[in-house]
Amino acid sequence: MKKKKLEQNYLVINDTKLPIFIISLKQDKSRRKKLLKLFSKKIVKNYFNAVDTRNFKRAKLDSYCNLESIKKIYKRKLYPGEVGIALSHKKIYRHIVKYKIQNALIFEDDIFVKDIKWKRELGKILKEIKNLDKNKSILCNLGISDMVLRKRKIFIFKFLPKILNKLWLLDLKKNNLKLAHSYLINQTAAKNILSKNKKINCVADDWRFFNQQKCFEYFLISKKLFFQNKKFTSRIQNNNEKKKIAKNSQFILFQLINESYLKPIIHFSYQWLKPKIILKKNI
Repeated sequence: MKKKKLEQNYLVINDTKLPIFIISLKQDKSRRKKLLKLFSKKIVKNYFNAVDTRNFKRAKLDSYCNLESIKKIYKRKLYPGEVGIALSHKKIYRHIVKYKIQNALIFEDDIFVKDIKWKRELGKILKEIKNLDKNKSILCNLGISDMVLRKRKIFIFKFLPKILNKLWLLDLKKNNLKLAHSYLINQTAAKNILSKNKKINCVADDWRFFNQQKCFEYFLISKKLFFQNKKFTSRIQNNNEKKKIAKNSQFILFQLINESYLKPIIHFSYQWLKPKIILKKNI
């Protein structure tokens, strides 16, 4: 029996139609009801059922993974939930590529917003992304705080020099915050991630690893529009798994803080003040 194509609905902002895909376990009906406060009923129908790997045997989990790459990065195998989340995001990338969707928003079902004007802010972000060549691979994370990261403003030379006010270009060599609950990805970036990751090489939101693979040419961040709802416990990951991930995250954060104090202050200032110059004709 032929699989039915997902008929996605669109968020329309300033004459721009943008599909939104929400990763959610089929049984999480309560979460889907809460999302009705954020999106219309039509938008909330755009679900990609998450891949539930909690009860998979280890051999099956490993069959999806490039164990050599994963152990080199994390010194361990991926937890069942991490495999499920990675497979879920890849499933959406395949849909984007198959149906030639230029840009799409991807959300996990634990998001919420504090700014009631998020649509207006998102419209400004989309307008600025249009200044970039659509053939370039672009990923824009909408959930990272722009107040605590070293970042570069972007100048665009089209007819007159123009600075992008809502977007920053994040240097992933110096920052590797793993967040994937809300982001925009274009078709080219989705295609690159799929082609270079036939098997899972890393967790779904290891943007630094994807950057090393040259999966995107622009990794952008904006004003933080979406937050993770901490009241929701992950249904894909079990409690023991979450505790292990939290412990590893605390260790990594300590290492980052410790390392940052060793960096010369002048280097920090340089990253904030030096603009990234992009000539429009070369984009």
